Amino acid sequence: MSDTVTPQSFIGTALASLDAQQRAIPESERGLAKDLEDLQKRLAENPALENDPRFCTQVAWLMQDWQKFSGTGQAPAVSPILAAGMAQLASTYPGLENPQVRAAVEQTGGLHDRQLIADIRSVAMETAGMTPEQQTSFMARMAADHLVQRVQAALGQPAMAHEAAPHPVPPKPAPEVVVEPPQQTRPTPETAPEPAPSSAEPLPPEAGDPGFAPSSTEAAAAQDSVPEPEGRATPQETRDEPTRGDENDVPRNHENQPPSSTQEVEDTPRATDTKTAHETEAAPPSSALNSEKMPDAPQSNRSSPSPEQSQTQPSPAPQNKPQQAPATVPSPVSGVKEWANNFMGKKDERRVNKFVNRTAEAVEAVRDKIGNLRREEPVFFESIEAAARKSGQPVREVIAGMTSDGPYANLRKQYDAIVQRNPNFMAASRELMQAGTNLRTTVRRLETEARERGASDKEPVIEAMRSVGGVGLELEKIPGEYPGKNFLQQVGEMVERLANKFREFFEHTFGQRRERDNSPSMER
Repeated sequence: MSDTVTPQSFIGTALASLDAQQRAIPESERGLAKDLEDLQKRLAENPALENDPRFCTQVAWLMQDWQKFSGTGQAPAVSPILAAGMAQLASTYPGLENPQVRAAVEQTGGLHDRQLIADIRSVAMETAGMTPEQQTSFMARMAADHLVQRVQAALGQPAMAHEAAPHPVPPKPAPEVVVEPPQQTRPTPETAPEPAPSSAEPLPPEAGDPGFAPSSTEAAAAQDSVPEPEGRATPQETRDEPTRGDENDVPRNHENQPPSSTQEVEDTPRATDTKTAHETEAAPPSSALNSEKMPDAPQSNRSSPSPEQSQTQPSPAPQNKPQQAPATVPSPVSGVKEWANNFMGKKDERRVNKFVNRTAEAVEAVRDKIGNLRREEPVFFESIEAAARKSGQPVREVIAGMTSDGPYANLRKQYDAIVQRNPNFMAASRELMQAGTNLRTTVRRLETEARERGASDKEPVIEAMRSVGGVGLELEKIPGEYPGKNFLQQVGEMVERLANKFREFFEHTFGQRRERDNSPSMER
């Protein structure tokens, strides 16, 4: 018996302490008086609720909201052990297995949007009444995703990342931007012209040798393209000067006598230059430069340009070549264009995105109108939510019972009285109906455009439809003009099967395969 009395004293004493705490402020400022009175009444009628985890969780929710919404501005005046236990209970709900809804319930302590908190707890109670398999169904995931987005928006956290737009393909690292050929050819205008006179002057004495003529051409090309050290050119000039006076004797001796030691010395640097030229031609960076300069060598042999001309001719090549290298670097824009072509084309993409944006605007318009309607009669909507909490049913079931002979006939009478005395309520209701009609039209156009362009499974379209389904859940909590009907059903009567279309779309989105051509349209 003592084990039974102790929890009774805990819950009963806690509710009595809260009641005494709120009596210190005027009755008009008591924000949670109705909820507290309802819990006290239920406990008085059925004391066994002391041991009901669902009832205890609702008491914990009241204590969690007390400082924020009771009007006292004070924490609940309860014992520390009870406060700790209630804080633990308030972070979940018995039977709730959906991880996203559980995460949303855990965040209610840091939220200050009373309507959002009520919606989270209503979805939590409804989800907890499902089987574990049903809690992972597409409708439960849709409601959970919607709650997570609203909680993140209320807490100022970034929404879950869904890439609507593709990342442009980054350009590959291009070695051409930092190529070495400009550095190798940069000394050419300074060093290459210096050995040019010495290489051009010995050509007439050796022109009679048919085997040496091609080598001199290649050597001239190598001297134009490959820089030589200055220290090497000076001894060659000193060796050539003594032989200039014997130019008439050299051809005769060259035919009849073997080459002298002086000629061997002269041929050695030429052979080295020829080998260097072949190696330079085989190298990839300088092959393009040699292909441009090779036509200049025969022309220089025919026209015998002056040293000043030979200095000015090679200079444009190293200046123009580095400027052409960056042309091969791929542009970042090419990656975006490649993605657009693979996706569905720029034109189709822009058109689908246009209707995605229109749908987002229509959803926000409906949410604004819902807020306006609730602000006209906040007490009435709190009564509906209190009835849902008391019965453990979702709000839409309470609205379904708001008929003349239903279990919530008194709430229907309140609705009829509000319609008669508050014209602003009816005006807000008509605006909400117009916004719902516009939303229906926009969703139908988006679905048609996405289906025709093969974009129904793209992330922007899925996100747009998910937001539509979320606002549809909010419309279910608004009583409609007709008894027993909620506002979503009323919009559905204007355009048949709107609510079913939401569910069918998410069934397709979450992996159940259906033929796209056989899927029902938004309006039949």
